[in-house]
Amino acid sequence: MSDEQFQNAVKILRELGKDNSDVLEWVVNPSLDSRKGRIIVEDAVFADKETFERFRTSDKHNEVAAIMREIADWWVGDYEL
Repeated sequence: MSDEQFQNAVKILRELGKDNSDVLEWVVNPSLDSRKGRIIVEDAVFADKETFERFRTSDKHNEVAAIMREIADWWVGDYEL
């Protein structure tokens, strides 16, 4: 992934959580430790499973996921408290 692609990925992931009433918290930042490559950390909080599912199946989320699928290897975990 080029530097430009990396910066664009951070940008589009940050924008994904903006102005969305389902998202309670949304933080996207590059990892401080680059020894294992360039990593983008995304941390999101939703009110409940229903709002998460609505977000996860939204057109906007699917558009960003398609972009990321082309440029990144990813490890994603979703969990419920």
